[in-house]
Amino acid sequence: MSRHLNRLPAKNAHLHRSHVNVAYALFAAAHGEPDANVSCVNRAIGNLLGPLPTAWRVVGITPLALSMLDGTKTIKGVTRGHIKQRIDVVREMLAGPLPTLAEFEARMLGAEDRTILCGPKENNDRLTERDDIVWFDNEGDDPLFQEASLKARFGPLEKEFVHDLARRLTGEDAA
Repeated sequence: MSRHLNRLPAKNAHLHRSHVNVAYALFAAAHGEPDANVSCVNRAIGNLLGPLPTAWRVVGITPLALSMLDGTKTIKGVTRGHIKQRIDVVREMLAGPLPTLAEFEARMLGAEDRTILCGPKENNDRLTERDDIVWFDNEGDDPLFQEASLKARFGPLEKEFVHDLARRLTGEDAA
């Protein structure tokens, strides 16, 4: 059983494929419609792909979010913000040629689905303009900070990671 609430188990490839296939079918149906509501299509795709263990992968953190999380037991006030807004990705794909299933999945769950942990009022379309983001590698089938119900998971592994990252950035581990 998965440790995540409302999440698909990381190892269940059949369920993963099913969610991607249904999301793609919905997208393909909307693709040919000139009056397709981009916001509705985006929300529907998000609802279908959101339960996947690698959706909304966190690859960075703002200094404010790092300071809020270091030494705390809760992730309250910290959100995940997409580096590239998902609605912009959906809008671009609807306006272009119909992607293949593989292209759709790569865009919706790949690099354009990456997120940054943000503090209050930092989750906005100016994230890409910032030069103070702390970037980190977070690959694998069960990455850190993945969704647990509606917010990012903040369990023992995430707490240890944040603490170690904060120590590295302040030079406290150089002793």
